[in-house]
Amino acid sequence: MPVEVITAPEHDRTRSLGWLAVAWMEHFALYGPGDIQGTPLRPGLPDAIPLADELAALTLDVYALDERGRRRPAIGIPRSP
Repeated sequence: MPVEVITAPEHDRTRSLGWLAVAWMEHFALYGPGDIQGTPLRPGLPDAIPLADELAALTLDVYALDERGRRRPAIGIPRSP
């Protein structure tokens, strides 16, 4: 099913701390309970299953930075004051 992501005009996924989070997940994370439990995410390993594109995109959007290098407020994501 197609998904449409609405972002601010100045939004740029290349300017995001999410790349560090995605790299960390790919290096350290394993899949949890289910048929693929314990399978690594790390690309290049023989049995690895890559991180879903949707999760990677969400991570980049949530950790987006503005032009000054500050975190952008994530619309729709609850935050404490």
